[in-house]
Amino acid sequence: MKRLVRITIILSLICIGIVGITILINNRLEQAARADEVQQSNNSNAGVEEDQQDNLNENNDNEIDDLDTQENNENIDINEEDIHNNSIERIIEIVGDQVYNFDPQKALVIGNQDSLYALVNKLNELDSNYEPNDLVVPNVEFSFSGNDPKKQMRAVAADALEELLQGASQGGFRLVAVSGYRSYSRQKTIYAGNVDRMGEEAANKVSAKPGQSEHQSGLAMDVSSEGIGYSLEETLGDLPEGKWLVSHAHEYGFIIRYPKDKTSITGYNYEPWHVRYVGKELAAYLYNNKLTLDEFYEQIS
Repeated sequence: MKRLVRITIILSLICIGIVGITILINNRLEQAARADEVQQSNNSNAGVEEDQQDNLNENNDNEIDDLDTQENNENIDINEEDIHNNSIERIIEIVGDQVYNFDPQKALVIGNQDSLYALVNKLNELDSNYEPNDLVVPNVEFSFSGNDPKKQMRAVAADALEELLQGASQGGFRLVAVSGYRSYSRQKTIYAGNVDRMGEEAANKVSAKPGQSEHQSGLAMDVSSEGIGYSLEETLGDLPEGKWLVSHAHEYGFIIRYPKDKTSITGYNYEPWHVRYVGKELAAYLYNNKLTLDEFYEQIS
């Protein structure tokens, strides 16, 4: 009987122990669960804060990008302006000094007569003794055969003329050289003949007085085509080869010296055949800005 009581007591203690352990385990599990909930809540809040911070950073980045874009656009504008100004400065630099005079009262001899950029017109003259020292005959087709001083040009202009007429040929157009260098004395004879034939007023529109002809500089050449019998006629400007010349001469350093719409400025009738070498940079500037050589020097004076 006593043994039964002992066994009963032992079993009761074991049950109590089991119950206690179970309660302890449940408490521990509940604490762990609550800790997990707190951690998840903290993580969720941290994620929201992180998202907000990311959005804030993104907005800041966008603002910085906008500022960078604005700054870049301003730099582009400045660079374009600088390029434009540098272009003008470059042109002024290359033309140099003493290449023109602007005295509306009288014609003056220009100081630097050898300059490739010399302005030769009714107010800017070449000396009666001036003759370029580098005259050569360009390797191009002429409208006449035999030797003649008017086949000559200054060396740099002659090279450019070869490229010009070759470019025309590659474009399907045939242009030939007619008249280049002309001495002071030869121009004097031509001008006097025109005055006798048509009167001084009319002659002054088609012929230069001696010393005022670009042909004396060795930088000019008259060109023509078979379509007008190799003559020097305004109708050259209406022909495909004449139109090509207007559009492409500047690419080779030449300008149409006496344009159709600038006769009141140049003082001469329209001459689509008369090309003058001024170098590629100045030629491009004049072409792009629709300026004559006269207008350019007046612009920068």
